Amino acid sequence: MRDQDVYAVLARYGFNERSVKSEINVLSPGGRARLLIALFSVLNINVLVLDEPTNHLDIEAEEALEEALKQYSGTIILVSHDRYFLEKISIDLVYNLSEGTLSKVSEYREYARLAEEKAKRLFQLL
Repeated sequence: MRDQDVYAVLARYGFNERSVKSEINVLSPGGRARLLIALFSVLNINVLVLDEPTNHLDIEAEEALEEALKQYSGTIILVSHDRYFLEKISIDLVYNLSEGTLSKVSEYREYARLAEEKAKRLFQLL
């Protein structure tokens, strides 16, 4: 890639000229996540498998990851218990795996509301 093309890709993922010229080890965890997503997009990696990607991230890193995933044009297979994160990245399809059964969730917010009600009922039984 030409330098100007590299800068253009990195700019789409929130990097400025200073951060482009810095070493990777000085990037924040969110910056590293954005860099990986940028790299995956350039390499035409069309499927990401993410298992609890927000674990151990601070707020800044999580927001950077959210923005990077919003810009990613491939398929993302994602496991997360972070409802806020799932809503922020505007996912298209949601499936629930429960007790060995995989089912499509037609409306995520309704599913989350019903799951919360069920959890409250179960908690009251304790």
